[in-house]
Amino acid sequence: MQKTNTKKPSGPVQIGECVQDFLQKVVEPKAGEYQAVSRLWGKIVPANFSGRCRVAGIEDGIVKLQADSPSVAFELRLDSQKYLSQIQKACPALRIKRLKFTVGRQTPDDLR
Repeated sequence: MQKTNTKKPSGPVQIGECVQDFLQKVVEPKAGEYQAVSRLWGKIVPANFSGRCRVAGIEDGIVKLQADSPSVAFELRLDSQKYLSQIQKACPALRIKRLKFTVGRQTPDDLR
């Protein structure tokens, strides 16, 4: 097992520093990945589906897409290989392996 080169503090650390460090190292990169794929999805999905399916998350190389109805999810699945290829080409560093379509309704919080 390889050791990581993490610096241990020599004394007390303020919680704000820990939170800021966590945000910079974990949250911000994930948010950037999500935003990049979400913007790309808005460009590659057909216009008649653009408001009906959104990127719900990215985890372990899987882009989770939430459609507002089973028929929309079905239609988008038909061309999922094309969408996957476009995402892989535009965002190779993310190492996206597949798209996963789910059905759900967007809540007002989702639209913010």
